[in-house]
Amino acid sequence: LKEQGANIILNRVMEKESVVGFDAHLIDYIKLHGNLMRDFTLSPQTKELCEALVSYAQTHDIQVIASQLNAPLAKEKAQELECDLFQGHMIEQPHVLA
Repeated sequence: LKEQGANIILNRVMEKESVVGFDAHLIDYIKLHGNLMRDFTLSPQTKELCEALVSYAQTHDIQVIASQLNAPLAKEKAQELECDLFQGHMIEQPHVLA
């Protein structure tokens, strides 16, 4: 798939082991699970995990997507983490397909 130009994303990542188990050169994006982003400010363990995931991604030239950003504080924290891309209701509400 990579040879045909496809990008590979690991979706809903909640633990480092789920990323490290793949060949890093095959992964283009890691999408952090929304629970991690919600708990980032509440739990030192979650903050540490998020920082480890972002560090791993940066080391392997993988972009990180912060998901389920529904409040300005969540976006600020994702920016502090140095996430590359952002997704959530605060950025744009979902649309009905017509």
